Amino acid sequence: MGKVKPAAAKKPVKTAVTAESAKNPLFVSRPKDFGVGNDIPPKRDVSRFVRWPKYIIRQRQKRVLERRLKVPPSLNLFRSTLDKQTKAELFKLLAKYKPETDKE
Repeated sequence: MGKVKPAAAKKPVKTAVTAESAKNPLFVSRPKDFGVGNDIPPKRDVSRFVRWPKYIIRQRQKRVLERRLKVPPSLNLFRSTLDKQTKAELFKLLAKYKPETDKE
């Protein structure tokens, strides 16, 4: 039938040198302190706080509005309703294709 595989021999576990014993004792790691007079904080992205020119603000707002107001054509079909006369014609047409009932 199926071949039986022999059990895999366990490999001897090597004892890794711990990171603490490998470190130089002269250099002690401390968490950074960004308080006054201490470590210099990393550079931040402050572009949000810049006073942008009005034409840039307008073009960004325009893009946001266009994105929000954009509706796919398949959904836009249902935005407007039919007037009374067209609705009556449509229901007459659909009545011809209605499935047969038990009486008919």
